[in-house]
Formats: sequence, C-alpha cells, structure tokens
Amino acid sequence: MKTIKKSGFSTIEIMMAVLVMSVIVIVVTRMLSMGLKGGKKGTAHLSIIQNSMVLMSQFDLDLQRAVSIIQPTPGNNSPEAMFEVYVLDSNGKLATSTIKYRANPGQKGFSRCRLDSGGNTVENQTFCRENLTLASFTHAVDSATGKVGMIAAFHLHASTKGSEDFFLKRYIYCPVLASNSRGTSWKGQ
Repeated sequence: MKTIKKSGFSTIEIMMAVLVMSVIVIVVTRMLSMGLKGGKKGTAHLSIIQNSMVLMSQFDLDLQRAVSIIQPTPGNNSPEAMFEVYVLDSNGKLATSTIKYRANPGQKGFSRCRLDSGGNTVENQTFCRENLTLASFTHAVDSATGKVGMIAAFHLHASTKGSEDFFLKRYIYCPVLASNSRGTSWKGQ
C-alpha cells in the first residue's frame, strides 16, 4: 500500500511566520515614522530660517530708506519699530510715509504696516504667520561718530512640536538720515 505524504504547513508554522512578519512590519513602520518626524522638524526649521530672512530683508530695505526714526528713541529698545521714509504719493510727488513693525497679537507672525501722512493704513503685510515671534529693536547711536542705526533682533519658534528656536540679530546702518550724512552740501563739504 502506498502512503500519501501530505505537504503543507502546520498551524504552528503559520503562526510563527505571521509573528515574524508582524515584527518586521512594526520595525519598518517605526523607522519610517522616525524618519518622517525628523523630516518634519527639519522642514519646520528651514521654514523658520527662510521666513526670518524674508522679514529681515524687508526690514533692512525699509530702514535703509529711513529719513527719521520715531521709535525706539535713541539708546532705548522697544518691541516695535517705527520710522519715516520718502515715497511717491498718488500724484507722483515726494511725501513721507510711516512704517511700523510689531509682533501680531498672540505673537503669531509679525506685522509691517505703512501709513500715509494722515495716519491711514496704505499697506499691511504679515511675515512668519505660522511662527511665534518676538522682536527687540534698539536705536543705536555710535558715541564716537554720532552715526545712527538700529539693531533688530528676532526670535522665531515654529508652532510644530519639537521644533527649534531661531534667533537673528543684525545692526542696520541708516545712510539716508541727515545725522549720518557727511556734510551739508552735495559735494560732502
């Protein structure tokens, strides 16, 4: 009589295979999850750096055109900065306009507001909308030369969990201010 061999897997073999596959899937899933968390944190940090550079570039550009610094007063610092710049009005004539920088309520983002000579808002921009922001502006006067500038310090923090803080501090010279000019005539005398 011939015996027929049954080929196949026993229940124990199937359970062991499922267990091994489950362990492999769990390990791979955790590795991918850690990679995604690291990528998210890196993206948030790069976003903060990019946003702060855009904010600082705009502040630098505005302050380079400043004809007078209203706030903060010389030698003092403030969470807000306000200064006047020359602009062309709707008739194409030279006029002054006030630019104000300040943290938004709740410190979510940073606001740049341009006001006309009547105090009406002409332009309003928000930088770093998704970031918690703090700022400090110092009206700096060099005691030896009398040259005027401003120190801008920004502290940004992403609203995502586990992200890092970013600090940016820069001294910006105000070349258009009358007190920074070399002389009283166009020849520099």
